[in-house]
Amino acid sequence: MNTWQQYPIQTREDGSYIVMHNGHPYHVPNEGGWLDGTEDLQWADIHAWAKTHPKQVEAEPLPPEPSAEEKARAAVEAVQTEYMEVIRQLNSAYIAAERDNMVDTMAAIQADSHALRTEMNASIQAAEARALGLKARRAALTGNIAGIRKRWCSCGREMKDLGGGKLRCPACGYSIYPD
Repeated sequence: MNTWQQYPIQTREDGSYIVMHNGHPYHVPNEGGWLDGTEDLQWADIHAWAKTHPKQVEAEPLPPEPSAEEKARAAVEAVQTEYMEVIRQLNSAYIAAERDNMVDTMAAIQADSHALRTEMNASIQAAEARALGLKARRAALTGNIAGIRKRWCSCGREMKDLGGGKLRCPACGYSIYPD
């Protein structure tokens, strides 16, 4: 018979367990129905089994560290989320001002919104430029380690070799010719 006792048991920091049950991972917390007997698997049974079979118990693996690109993407998303919240607040203020016929207040809010939009665009461009720079540096290091000489355009893209020492960026068209 195929039971959860045949598979490794993972422990979590909160004291709960993850076991294989019916071919799928199954989370058994130490609360609610798992303690009072209304669920298929009982926390007390798994806890007793884990205490008597410690070689079968392992800690839950930690999630992997995010890459530089994922961190840059998260930074851009955080700025965009903050921007959207500020725009929502500005829109609410704009509607309230319109309802009260406060023309001067509406003009000031529109100017603030425009300034924020300009600042937001600059922040996003800077974050994207940092992400492209990280990608280009990693690719350049990888190329140098492998013994391959690669050239990168100032726009962050790899330049294509046209032969005879001529290089051209496929993205922006910038070219380098030998002397």
